[in-house]
Amino acid sequence: MRILFVAAWLAAGSAATAQEPALLQLGAAAGADGAVLEIAARAERLRRGAGELAGDAGASHECGSSNLGGHRFQWCIDRPSGPASRDVLYYLHSVFRDQNSWYNQAANKSIRAEWEKKGTPQPTVITVSFGSIWFFTDANGRTPLFVDKIMPMLEQRIGGVKGRRLLLGRSMGGFNAIQALLRSPRLFERVALLSPALLAANPHSEEEVSAYFARHAGHISKMKVRILINILKAEYANAQAWVENGPLQRLLRGVPKGARYYVSAGTADNYGFYEGAETFAKAAKAQGASVTWVPIEGGHRDTDPESVARFLAP
Repeated sequence: MRILFVAAWLAAGSAATAQEPALLQLGAAAGADGAVLEIAARAERLRRGAGELAGDAGASHECGSSNLGGHRFQWCIDRPSGPASRDVLYYLHSVFRDQNSWYNQAANKSIRAEWEKKGTPQPTVITVSFGSIWFFTDANGRTPLFVDKIMPMLEQRIGGVKGRRLLLGRSMGGFNAIQALLRSPRLFERVALLSPALLAANPHSEEEVSAYFARHAGHISKMKVRILINILKAEYANAQAWVENGPLQRLLRGVPKGARYYVSAGTADNYGFYEGAETFAKAAKAQGASVTWVPIEGGHRDTDPESVARFLAP
């Protein structure tokens, strides 16, 4: 089953492939199997290898592993080679990435290239990872651990924060960024969410999930969404727990006003995350928050590095 699932995952970039019933069953089974997901993670990293780049020459890339509260995690601290600002940017990565993502992922290299082109002072960047696939929730203890323990530990390591705290999350990292923000609404001055994993359906409601698939027919990967749904079911015990504590649901009830937001998603996102991102952006604006909404004609990984760089710049 594991070999079949990895083959299915690698083929599931197209919506048509992911709609095969057999692959959907594999995806549903794999959602609760960490070993299967880790195999898929390794295969995905190999596939993406061409997009991995060396970090900037002269930049400092310090990494380590720590254990707090029974949770083991990895971290990296990246200091720029050129002009440095006083800001600290927390970067939360997408699925199948790791703590090195800010340093070596092509999409992040593009953001740094925009800063370099304009001579913009760059922040110190802290990346934290609990593995290939992980989510911040209060139930699993990672949200309070990150905000209350990990951040102070790593900030002490860099000599404290003398400028702004910034937050950038991609996909799964966007979900996690929202959870961190909701834990401590005044901690971050700017929050950038790139294709945030905001599922606009209750994972415990097959009726809502079916309607979600129908709304995004033509570009959605049902297998990948089914995997996400099973992971979220494990994090949120029942439908009411999702209504009360799901990140999009909490944001719609009240967006923290202390931060400025940048929200971006591809119109053909194969998880359907465009819907949740747009819903959040519109609700935040209606509530009086400062929001930059950047829809992208493209898929899940498509972004606009120039506008992201400009938003996070001093």
